[in-house]
Amino acid sequence: MESYIKYLKLTFLTIFLFIFNYASFATPAGTIRDSFDIFRWYIEMTITPDNNLYLLDNEYGVFKADMDLKIWKHILNGDYKELIITGENNLFVSTDFSDNILHSQDKGQTWEKISAGESASIYKMCSDNEKHVWILDYRNNIYFTEDNGKSWTKDSVFKHTIEGINDCNIINIKYDKEDESLWIIAEGNQSTQPMLFRSIDKGHSFTQIPTPADQINDYDKKNTTRWINISSDGDYYYVHQNNIVSKTRKDHIEWEIVDEEKTKQLQFPDCYGRIIGRCSKNDTIWFYTDNGYLCNYHDGEITATKMSTEKPINIYQEEKDTLYNSMTYYNGIYYYAGYKSIYCKDGNSENWYRYLDSDKDPQYVWKDHNGVYMSDKNFNKYQINQEIDSIKPYISDFNNLKDKQIKKITFIKGSTGCFHNVKTELSYKNKRGHFSKAKKTVTGKKDYFLKDMPRRIDKSSTDKFLQFVYRSMCNLNDTINLELIENERQYYKKIFDEEIEISSMLNMDTIIIDLEYRPICNIIFGDFHNITTIKDMKFLSSCVDTLKIDKNAQQTILTKDNDSFCTTTNHTLVQITMNDNSSLNLQDYSYIPNYLHCPWIAFYNGEPFLLRSLAVGKCIDDMTKGKFMPECNTKEYAIGKILRHYLDNQEQ
Repeated sequence: MESYIKYLKLTFLTIFLFIFNYASFATPAGTIRDSFDIFRWYIEMTITPDNNLYLLDNEYGVFKADMDLKIWKHILNGDYKELIITGENNLFVSTDFSDNILHSQDKGQTWEKISAGESASIYKMCSDNEKHVWILDYRNNIYFTEDNGKSWTKDSVFKHTIEGINDCNIINIKYDKEDESLWIIAEGNQSTQPMLFRSIDKGHSFTQIPTPADQINDYDKKNTTRWINISSDGDYYYVHQNNIVSKTRKDHIEWEIVDEEKTKQLQFPDCYGRIIGRCSKNDTIWFYTDNGYLCNYHDGEITATKMSTEKPINIYQEEKDTLYNSMTYYNGIYYYAGYKSIYCKDGNSENWYRYLDSDKDPQYVWKDHNGVYMSDKNFNKYQINQEIDSIKPYISDFNNLKDKQIKKITFIKGSTGCFHNVKTELSYKNKRGHFSKAKKTVTGKKDYFLKDMPRRIDKSSTDKFLQFVYRSMCNLNDTINLELIENERQYYKKIFDEEIEISSMLNMDTIIIDLEYRPICNIIFGDFHNITTIKDMKFLSSCVDTLKIDKNAQQTILTKDNDSFCTTTNHTLVQITMNDNSSLNLQDYSYIPNYLHCPWIAFYNGEPFLLRSLAVGKCIDDMTKGKFMPECNTKEYAIGKILRHYLDNQEQ
C-alpha cells in the first residue's frame, strides 16, 4: 500500500512539473487563429444611457459592442469622422468637408441622410447625450438641433457675446457631461495661443476663461500647441496640453500645473496596451486599447475583455516587402510580424489570421531549420511554438560569423513614399584578394552614388568591417574620438557671436536660420527655414567655449534613433553574401540620417541585431572612400548633432 501511495505522489508530482514547465514556456497568446482583426489606432467611442457601446473607426465605419460574443459588430461601413449619440437610440456620424450627416433612430440598424442646411463643410460635432447636437463648420459657424436633426438653428450668440471673436478661428467644440458645460477652443489670427470659452446654459451665453499659458508665469509658451483637451470632475477643470496637465477650481479660475504622478488615474498592466479610445457614464469609465482590450474602470477596479472586430485582416503589399524582414515562410505557412501580433496564412490562401497576440510588440520574424522566431522593438527575441501557439525566450548564437569570408557586398540607397520610389544598387565581388565592381542597378530617376564609388575595395577593409559588426552584435560598442581643436572652436563661436551681434543691433529676439554659407547653422537647425532665439545662440556660443565630448555621451548622442515624420522614407543598406551563401544585411531607415547613418539594424540570416557602434559606419565610409554616405560623414556634421542635443536638453 505504501509503495502504491508513493507511486501516486510521484505521478502527481510529474503531472505538476509538466504543467509548471508548460506554463513557464507559454506566454498568454490572446485570440488564436482569429480571422478578425482588432483596432490599433485612435477611435471615437461613446456609450448610450442603456449601456450600449459604439465606436467609430475612420476607415471602416461604425461598430457596436457585443459583450456576449466579445466582438465589435459592424453596423455601418464607410469613411466617417465623428460619432455622437442622443438618448438610447439615436446615432449621428458626419462626413468631412460636407454637410452630410447620417442619422440612425434604431441603434444603427438603419440610417438616413440629413443636412444641417447652410452648413456646407462640417468640422466638428458634439452632443449632450440627451437631445442637443452642435456642429462647427469650417467657416467658424455653429449650428444646433434639439429634434435629432429635423431642424437646425445657426447660433450667432457666441460671436456677438465675445468682443473680437470674429477675428478668431474656432478649432474645436466640446461638451463636458460631468460639468454640463459647452466649451469652445479658438485661436487668434495672429497667434497660435489658444483661447477658451465656456457656456453653462447650452450655448445661450459664453464667458472667456484664461488658459494656463495666460496665468502661469513659467509656462512653456514657445511650445504651446493649440490642440488641448478639456475635462472636469466634481470640483476642478483640467486642461491637457503639451503633455502638461493643469487644473483649476471651478469657482475660481486660477490654473496650476499638476504633478505628473498625481494625474495618472490608471496604471494598466503592459499587456493591456495603449489607450486609443475612451468614454464615460456616471462613475464608470470605458477604455479601449490597441491590444484589443475593452476595459471597464469602476471604484478602482479594472475589468478587461479581449475583443475582436468584424473587420478582416488586411496586410498591404508594401508591408510584405522582405526588405523590412517582417515576413517569413516556414513549413507551408507565411508568418508576418506587426501591430503587436503575429499573423499567418496558408501558402495557397489569401486569408490572413491572427496567429497570436503579444504584449512584446513584434517587429521582425525569421526562421532557421529549427523553427520560426520573432523579435520585439527592443530586440528581445523569442521562439514561436507552432504546436501550442505561444512564445518562449530565445538566445542568439552567431559565434560562427567571425570565421566567415565575404563573397559579395552590395551597397543600396533609395527612397519610398508619396513623391518618388527610387533605388540604386552597386555590387562588388571578391576577385583575387580584393573586391571589384560587378553589377549596378538603377530603379527610378535618381542615380545616387554610382559614378563616385571606388572601382575596387581592399579585402583588409571588408575584414575590418566584419570584425566591428561582430563586436557590435556582442554589445561591444566602438566609438570615434571627436575633439574640438582651437581653430574649430573659434570658427563655430564666431558664427554664433556674429549672429547675436547682428540680431541685437536690429533689436530682434528671434532669428530665421537660412544661411547656406554657414554650414554649422544648417546642421544644427535643419536644411529648411528654422527659427531660434538669441538666448539659444548665446547658449551655443558658451557651449562651444567649454565643449568637452565625453566618449560615453558622444556614443549615446550620435547613435540615438531618429524619428521620421515624413511620408518619404530614405533607406541605406549594405548587403553581404558569405562564402557559404549565408547573409549579413545592414539597413538604416531615416528621413534625417544620424552621424555615419548609425544606428544600423543588422540581419544575420534573418535574425535582427541593433548596432550602435560608430566604428561600423566608419568602416562602411572607409570602404567606399566617403562616397556612399557623404551627407553625414563629416566631423562638422557630428559636432552639429552634439550641439543640437545639448541645445534641446539645456534646461534638463
